[in-house]
Amino acid sequence: MGHRYTKLQRFRRLRSKSKDSLQVKQVEEAAADSINHANFSWLHGRKVSDEKNYVLPKDGVEFDRLTNLHLLWKYVLRGNHQAPLNPNMKNCLEICVGNGVWIKEMASQFPDCHFEGIDPDLSISSEDLPSNCTVTKGDYTALPYPNDHFDYIHCRLCFTWLPSNKIGPILDEFKRVTKPEGWIEILELDLYPRNTGSYYDNWKGTWKLLNDSKLYDVKAIRSLGESLRTRNLVDVTDNSFSMPIGNYCGTIGKLWADHLQATFQSASGAVLEHMTMNLEDFNKFIENMLDEFNEKQSFSNVHMVLGKKPKNEKQVETNQEKLR
Repeated sequence: MGHRYTKLQRFRRLRSKSKDSLQVKQVEEAAADSINHANFSWLHGRKVSDEKNYVLPKDGVEFDRLTNLHLLWKYVLRGNHQAPLNPNMKNCLEICVGNGVWIKEMASQFPDCHFEGIDPDLSISSEDLPSNCTVTKGDYTALPYPNDHFDYIHCRLCFTWLPSNKIGPILDEFKRVTKPEGWIEILELDLYPRNTGSYYDNWKGTWKLLNDSKLYDVKAIRSLGESLRTRNLVDVTDNSFSMPIGNYCGTIGKLWADHLQATFQSASGAVLEHMTMNLEDFNKFIENMLDEFNEKQSFSNVHMVLGKKPKNEKQVETNQEKLR
């Protein structure tokens, strides 16, 4: 999990009339309509989920942030998936559907595959998505699917908002519903930046208090690869990488800093309950902290973990021999 960056080509903005932009716009509009029918309350003028561990709002502004983050990951990772997918796969599952951008794009890329999405705080419906998509409101620890069903499970920034004691049972469920030789792909963020300064030192106590209140444990995120190995998955890789915070590292750093600023501002309702400042002062504080991130060349660590369900016990034994 070192301080390294991917070698990237020049960033190209999507043109307003491109296919991707039109798809994103359609999903945003559908999602914005759908949230009016979900269970929400209001905090500092924004809709927030009644799900106690999810501290971010569920409104149009937040859906914009999720779309921008999706496009950033798509650029950094050179696509929507890292697992070596079979083009003839039949069933895939997305954990944590969000505003539906990822599942919509993948359903278009693999039209002969059926995509399921599950979220305990669902904000869109299957009617908003292509015909080869179905979304369900449900619990990750008790997935409503049969054993050995999915060729591929995609989970992005889900464990960030869950108590760490649920990660093990959820991984057990992932393995149960994955077909033999099917892939599980997990991307998670270490919520604590590195190479920080005095502004972050003042912020960290509140940030940690908030994360501790929802039982977030960064050690569980950092050990996801090992968690897959202990469940006898094979070909496990943990391709951790760092995201620079600030324009000291070019376009990617600037975009990541913009994302963090939007995230902190989205979380302001929950954060301000633990701070003695108003919203205006909070926003100024965040701007100063981000300037300091750029000056100190701060970075965030990201964990991209892949694992394959073994075909049989012999494959497990062979894999264990390789690891010795």
